[in-house]
Amino acid sequence: MRCTANRKVGADKKEFLIVDSCQSAVALHPAVEAYATISLSLIRVNDCAYFHFHTRSPPPMLHLRRPTWTSTQRQHVRESATQALRQFIFDSQLLHNDGGSIEWTLDGSTDKGGLVQLYTGKTPFNVVVFANARRVRGTLAQAATLADQFPTSHHFDALESVAVASLDEDDSATDNHHHHVGVTWMAVKAAPSAKVRDACVLEVRDMFETGEAKGFASLVQSIDVCPEATGFVRMHIQHTGYTFTEVSPGLLDVVCCMHVDFRGTLPSWVAR
Repeated sequence: MRCTANRKVGADKKEFLIVDSCQSAVALHPAVEAYATISLSLIRVNDCAYFHFHTRSPPPMLHLRRPTWTSTQRQHVRESATQALRQFIFDSQLLHNDGGSIEWTLDGSTDKGGLVQLYTGKTPFNVVVFANARRVRGTLAQAATLADQFPTSHHFDALESVAVASLDEDDSATDNHHHHVGVTWMAVKAAPSAKVRDACVLEVRDMFETGEAKGFASLVQSIDVCPEATGFVRMHIQHTGYTFTEVSPGLLDVVCCMHVDFRGTLPSWVAR
C-alpha cells in the first residue's frame, strides 16, 4: 500500500495526516478494496482519508477494507437498512407493541435527573434486550442533529473507529437531510483485563411516522462486511438505538434500546 499524505494541524492543535491518494500493492478479493494498514484512527472517509494520532496506545493494527458494491448491491443494502429501521421502530414501542416482535416488561424506574423507566425485553429467539424511556424537551430536528454530531463510536466509547462506507450520496436528489445509511467499524474496550472487542455495524437514521405520531429513529446493528482481525473478539450488536417520538410541539418521548453480545469470556457484570 503506497499513500501520499500531508501533515496538518487542526484548530484544536491536534495533528492530522491528510491522505490524498493510495495505491494498493496487494491482490484483494474483487468485492473489496484496501484502505490502509495503519494503527492510526480513520475518522472520516470521503475523497480522501483523515487519520488522527491518538495519545493512548491504539489496539492492534487492522487491515481495513471497504466494500465496492454494484448499484444493485447498494440498493439491496439500502432496502435492508430501511426494513431493519422500520422493524426497530415497531420493536421499541414499549407500551403498545403493534407490529413489534419484542415482549417488554417494566423492571422499575429511577428519578435521578428526571423519571427514567427501565425495561427488559425478549425477542422470539430468546434474545434479551434492555431499554429505558424518558420524556424530554426538544424537537425532532434537534434529535436528528445530535445523532449526526455524535456517531455510533461515541455511544460505545470506542478506542478506534472507521467510517467504512456511506450511502448518503444516494439521497442527494432528495430533501431528506436526516436520512443516513452507513457502515462503521469500531474497537471497544470491554473490561480492563479482557481482549479488545470490535464490531462492524450498519448505521441507519431517518424520520418516521406511525399513525398519529411523528418521530426520528437511529439504529445500529451488526453487518457482515468487515473481515475479522487478529487480536480482536468480534462482538454482535442488534436491537440497539434510539427513537424520539413527538408527544406535542417541543416535547419528545425517548426510548433507548440495547443488546450487545460481547462473545468470548467476560465477567457477568460486564455483559450486564
